[in-house]
Amino acid sequence: LLTVPYPAGSVPAGAYSTPDSLVGQTTKDFVTAKEPILATKLSSVGGGLSIKIPVNMRATSMNVNVVSGVSGFVLPGDRVDVLVVIDRAGETQNAVTRTILQNIEVLAAGQKTEVKGDNPVKVQSVTLIVDPEGAEKLALALHEGKLHLVLRNPADHEIAQVRSFSTNEMLGDRAPAPKAAPVRM
Repeated sequence: LLTVPYPAGSVPAGAYSTPDSLVGQTTKDFVTAKEPILATKLSSVGGGLSIKIPVNMRATSMNVNVVSGVSGFVLPGDRVDVLVVIDRAGETQNAVTRTILQNIEVLAAGQKTEVKGDNPVKVQSVTLIVDPEGAEKLALALHEGKLHLVLRNPADHEIAQVRSFSTNEMLGDRAPAPKAAPVRM
């Protein structure tokens, strides 16, 4: 840290006057060299991504690929729907697709490296902000099927009434999949 004199009328709102006043705080955003340290950039309750999670909400991540992650165009701040495809679902033993979450905010998106066998592989990951019930739905869907993100227009906040769709229905072999019960979002 470096302290510098500022003209009295030019001191930014929320600026600190002594380094001691910063003790016990962490940054919640990146700070660059010679940038004034402002109260809006600091937190006394923790740092990192966790302080960007709204109260009563959760952040959960999922791996995506080029197709399931909308060709890498999903960015922090975007809103998505989450679909799950489950192979051999229910009594019909055919694949079923269901929209499990709608209008979900993307908190973070990026690549990480995982080791598969002896080879490092880059994997795209997306972190979503969900309520506790949404976290449970997503955890079960990750366990039971394959997830796909559907990117939304930023002005579209409508919750669509979407029913499940099955392989047999797509092929026209049988009656449609049973209508899904309304989903609380």
